[in-house]
Amino acid sequence: MDVRGCHGYKVAKTPGYGNVTADDLINKFHAADKHFPWYLKEFLLAHSFPIPPSHNVLFGIVKCLSVTLPQIPQAADLTNLSDTIRTILPEPPQGRRKAVSAQFDTILAFEKAGSTAFPDPSNPLKGVHLLFTFRHTLADQRVKKGLSVGQVCIIFQLPPEYGRFDIPLAYVEWYTPLQLYIPSLGMYQVTQSF
Repeated sequence: MDVRGCHGYKVAKTPGYGNVTADDLINKFHAADKHFPWYLKEFLLAHSFPIPPSHNVLFGIVKCLSVTLPQIPQAADLTNLSDTIRTILPEPPQGRRKAVSAQFDTILAFEKAGSTAFPDPSNPLKGVHLLFTFRHTLADQRVKKGLSVGQVCIIFQLPPEYGRFDIPLAYVEWYTPLQLYIPSLGMYQVTQSF
């Protein structure tokens, strides 16, 4: 796999799923919901990108994204501060090949705009919400402050029809805030927030 990266992330240069239309992401793969086009339009408007007239522009869909974590106490191995976020689209059985189940990783993200774990001002992810997988319980109130739970549905490259945006984007379904702590489980209870 040919990899493109920077100090904050690594992603394959070629999209693992090739180019897929928004309609297929919604109707065929069920990786996005009917709100995906609306959120995409809001993102484009916020960044002054053009909105193409066609609804079936092809998006380069990536299977995984490796991110570099900040030095956080929840990281078990402080020498390896990278984590992989996967979005595996479902595939039906074909010949002898078994069906592939969908897998959409759960993440934690800094909630406040401008919050960042990257001290380097030249880092392209500076000011962008930092994503990392949800592998630890969060009983400590200091840890949960400013974090939101989400499920990454799609990792994609913005098509050239929209303009140039070098950092991959993710479509994330957010969960309710970390408020209801269940002591007997040592975990927070969350539900989808829509």
